[in-house]
Amino acid sequence: MPKAERYTRYLFIILSIAAVIDNLYRGDMVTVASAALTILFLLLPPVIERLLKISLPTSFKIIYLVFIIASMYLGEIHSFFYRLPVWDIILHTASAMMLAYITFLMVFVLNRDNDINLKLSPFFIAIFVFCVPVALGAVWEVFEFAVDKIFGVNMIKAIDPNDITRFYDYRRGFMNSLHDMVMDTSGAFIIATGAYIYLKKQGKAFTTFGYLINQFMEKNPSLFSRQSINPD
Repeated sequence: MPKAERYTRYLFIILSIAAVIDNLYRGDMVTVASAALTILFLLLPPVIERLLKISLPTSFKIIYLVFIIASMYLGEIHSFFYRLPVWDIILHTASAMMLAYITFLMVFVLNRDNDINLKLSPFFIAIFVFCVPVALGAVWEVFEFAVDKIFGVNMIKAIDPNDITRFYDYRRGFMNSLHDMVMDTSGAFIIATGAYIYLKKQGKAFTTFGYLINQFMEKNPSLFSRQSINPD
């Protein structure tokens, strides 16, 4: 499985490089930028492991890889966000869930460190896990709007792709951004609720939620060797 993940990542890096070359020839600089970002995101996991001196479980890498392929390679480079309206719903919800789970993992590690004289309650952790992806989702919508206005693109989908006049409809863009934030909120709420239940039961219930956490702990025992069980 690790080899399959690595070879798949290399394959889509090659495909993204091909997309950069093809769209440079076509003069589509927006897609060139999307393809370049896709390459960058696909190269991130090993860089993160080296910088943070951690080992990411294969399951983490597979989930991340699938998300980048779906959101960047298919969504942006091949316009799935325009071809399939449900694509945007799925990806925004999934991105919020991923960010919320990563936030939970980071707080979970810190909250169990005996060198840190601070223990957070499950409720406070759940609130924090909920707020981080919602806040980042709002910042992302501001970023999309700014890029639209500066470079004249259509990140917030304010322009109807079937409209030959390329009219920038602020109402359409507002509804799209609001809809995205609702999806972000929904995804964050799901993970925050799971985090609360998991912590209240100290991992004795809702074990499916803690599967990735357990894998991370097994791959990085040094992070947890001096840590105790998180109190209620």
